[in-house]
Amino acid sequence: MKKQLLILSLVIGMILTFNTATYAKTTVNVDNQIESVNLQSGLPAPGYIRGVNVLFKSSANTSSATLGVFEFGEEVVVNYFAGNWASVYRIETGQYGYVNRRYISFGAV
Repeated sequence: MKKQLLILSLVIGMILTFNTATYAKTTVNVDNQIESVNLQSGLPAPGYIRGVNVLFKSSANTSSATLGVFEFGEEVVVNYFAGNWASVYRIETGQYGYVNRRYISFGAV
């Protein structure tokens, strides 16, 4: 069921971004932290939480409600980036929310 939701999310995201302009190439530094990302292609994409007790927020700010706490290595679907925040789909609970982008990894953690 979780894999079906992930695949459905990825397919919908690809359909929504089809025929859009490319603005920036994704680059990752040696610590596997995202430095820039193409906001129009390559996302949504599977990602992993690289931290302990990482807060899952309802909005892209620290004062928003906390939806939960991620476990290290938990898989998410990264939808887009907005400043220091990543919009993610939490596969485990089926919720959409935000996490600080420094805790996102596109490689296994």
